[in-house]
Amino acid sequence: MELIATNTFSSHHHDTLQELWLAAVYGFSKTKRGKAPNAVDRYRLRKKYPFPATVWDGEKTLYCYKQSAREQLEGFYLNNKYPTPHEKRELSERCGLSYIQVCNWFKNKRMREKEQAARIRLRYSQGL
Repeated sequence: MELIATNTFSSHHHDTLQELWLAAVYGFSKTKRGKAPNAVDRYRLRKKYPFPATVWDGEKTLYCYKQSAREQLEGFYLNNKYPTPHEKRELSERCGLSYIQVCNWFKNKRMREKEQAARIRLRYSQGL
């Protein structure tokens, strides 16, 4: 772990180094506790031992999407709620997401917006 935390690496090695980091953290926990960590333990270990800056770009993720990707998707959504397949492919390349992730993001965003509008209409009709 110290080797990863104290050296600088090229960004195209970050995924592999992050896997090594987590394997080391989980392995340390296993030797300390005598059993492999379960899903909750792994979550807690990831929060307790985040990736060092040497193997992470520092950008926070929310629901698997980086802030920059969410901003690009939101910006596009404001102009066009129904992008064409070609536009979705371009967005996926720009955001670093798969085509399916972009499709699902737009579908979920439209559904959330529709549900929110229905809640507002219901409150308005009830006079709240």
